[in-house]
Amino acid sequence: MAEIFNNRICVFANELILFNPKTKVGSEDGFINENTYYKMARNGQLIVLRRGIPGCPALVDFETMRKDVKKEYIVRKGDPRAEIAAKTQKSILEDAIVYSNAAYEFFSVKYRYDGDKKLPPAKIDEYTLNVRIMNALLSLRDGRKANSIGGGSTRINVWEKLCKLSNDLLTLKDPNGRDIFPHNLPKNWKALKRKCEQYEAARRISEEEGYRSVIHKSYGNKYAAVVMNEDAKAVMHKLISMHNNLNNVQIMEEYNKVASLMDWKPIDSPTTVENWRQKFALTTMAGNKGDKALKNTRMKQIHREAPTQALTYWTLDGWDAELFYQKKTPKTVKKNGEEKRYMYTTYTNRKTMVVVLDACEKYPVGYAIGDHESPALIREALRNAVQHTKELFGERYKPLQLQSDNYQKKVMVPFYEAMTKYYTPAALGNAKSKIVEPYFKRLNVEYCQKQANWSGFGITADKDNQPNLEVLNQNHKFIPDEATVIAQLEAIIAQERAKKIDAYRTAWERTEEARKMPFGIEEYLMLMGETTGRTNKITGSGLFIEFMGERICFDSFDLSLRDHYNE
Repeated sequence: MAEIFNNRICVFANELILFNPKTKVGSEDGFINENTYYKMARNGQLIVLRRGIPGCPALVDFETMRKDVKKEYIVRKGDPRAEIAAKTQKSILEDAIVYSNAAYEFFSVKYRYDGDKKLPPAKIDEYTLNVRIMNALLSLRDGRKANSIGGGSTRINVWEKLCKLSNDLLTLKDPNGRDIFPHNLPKNWKALKRKCEQYEAARRISEEEGYRSVIHKSYGNKYAAVVMNEDAKAVMHKLISMHNNLNNVQIMEEYNKVASLMDWKPIDSPTTVENWRQKFALTTMAGNKGDKALKNTRMKQIHREAPTQALTYWTLDGWDAELFYQKKTPKTVKKNGEEKRYMYTTYTNRKTMVVVLDACEKYPVGYAIGDHESPALIREALRNAVQHTKELFGERYKPLQLQSDNYQKKVMVPFYEAMTKYYTPAALGNAKSKIVEPYFKRLNVEYCQKQANWSGFGITADKDNQPNLEVLNQNHKFIPDEATVIAQLEAIIAQERAKKIDAYRTAWERTEEARKMPFGIEEYLMLMGETTGRTNKITGSGLFIEFMGERICFDSFDLSLRDHYNE
């Protein structure tokens, strides 16, 4: 193990000395006899920079060791120079920490409590360091340096990684063994996130308000623990829950107006409002953020697990695939009184794909591609899904349960109900209920993003993760046509099915017989069949019937057939 002592790279003497059972000196993996070690030290072949004392082993200067000893140590233990380099390499959080003279000046000079008392020097250093680290943490979070702090495809919570970086600061020592960043910020990521966000909320009001928010109430920070009676709490609750979404300063001003009339103690700082905002969050969120936000973030959630049996639960939705294609459309322009017609090319067109997803194994059992989502496209996707069950299992089957959104529900709900035993529409505004939404995101990242005609993520996504539009515009003529994009989407589904088909067949073998719902040919044609628009009819030429896409005429030389035309 390497250590820096007097700015020199050192190794422990015990690691060099072969264990001597009589003196209990050395280690099992040492390679120098104890007597040889002392002889080398006397002859200057090993320079001992620090003598050993109980609990503090001797340190030997690595660079001045004899070449053969140095080489053997590196073979057995590794190069201590590389170990020291790894220890001294700064983390991204260390690089982001900036010394704040303004914070130190506030805590040491400006802040006073209980008359003219100053903060103790230890607290000044503690608060200043905490502010520096919280500023760095918030800066990393806002900078969205996902790749640098453990984000990307692994979906690591950014605050978990930031908390690890914060905790790692506590292990850093200077050459004399003193802590470099002896902060006392929370070691749990949820508590750290909460503390940083409270500081951030106060900092939005003013820089000094942010500094004030980290001071404990024991040092005169009275507003942090304002005691309110029930009437005062009711007023505060009403102000926080208003749909206007008043900020902390506005709420403080309005509250103090009422407090002056009711002879209540006024609020000295907007941070007090923020503290009450956190306490009342459960009951005020519906008023200022809406019922959907309340249900999605605070109310009890339904926990689900994917079924292990195939055709138990299907869900479907439309997806505007993130792949551009070019399309030519005719356009007529009047010029000098004459109409001229030419083809106008657009390069930002996208196809819509309705996907029917089996929650078991996330298997895309059916799909249909069109220009936009419509009842006809949804029917086509479900028809494709039912046909695919015949390809897989030799017979058409229905799902036991089907889920969809509320698109065209007056038209589609009767169709869905005929398709399954249990139809479950997704709750309005509850995107988490549909597992197909994150599935589309995965398709976009895993397949679409690797294509040259990728259109990017949604409009609310981080712009740093979007494609370079300049390059897209410069090479717009290379954007493929409609047929190519359809082939790309079909290839995506084919690859997904190929990856999961074995597991899906195995899941079908596990499916209980009671859950298997065959889809008879008559019922299938009645529900899924498309009309041709040409009806069966009887004329003087005979009986005309449309069968399997073919027009067939039936007639007879027996004239008594005509007697039954009215039947």
